[in-house]
Amino acid sequence: MASDREVILKSLTREREELHEQLMQMDRIIKRVKGSNYSNGEAAPILTAPVKQLAADNTPITLSATPQPVDIRIAILRVFDLLGKASKLKEIQEEYNKVSGHPYNIRENVRSLYKALLLKEMKDRTVPRSVYWVKADWIEHGQLGDNYKPTGFDLFHKSENIYFE
Repeated sequence: MASDREVILKSLTREREELHEQLMQMDRIIKRVKGSNYSNGEAAPILTAPVKQLAADNTPITLSATPQPVDIRIAILRVFDLLGKASKLKEIQEEYNKVSGHPYNIRENVRSLYKALLLKEMKDRTVPRSVYWVKADWIEHGQLGDNYKPTGFDLFHKSENIYFE
């Protein structure tokens, strides 16, 4: 059993790490702003090139670039809509890089969407780490909707072991 002192130290250490990560993210943003071409105070749009995806009936869907700057969190939610299935952070990052054309690390923004209850972590009780990230509205009656499950999902994961956090 952990003493009160150990609990406090762990809590403070975790909070320090979170603050350090936020500072590092701010430094990355400052570097990006300093190195970018900004004119008349307007920011360059995050989505720069159209991305083609196939719908269920194999007809192309195009997400065209928007003329005004897009909040990274909105772009991440759009990426989830493009993927249309529960995804690992690496898959989300790769799709974001394709859509935006910028190799910006989206981990902290995904975490902020998680804290805002727009995204959920899908976990398996038998595995200590999260399995997938999902949009909160994809969860129906405590289960992931069938049309949002990745290929072969039911073969690898038992529904009674899956929970959302």
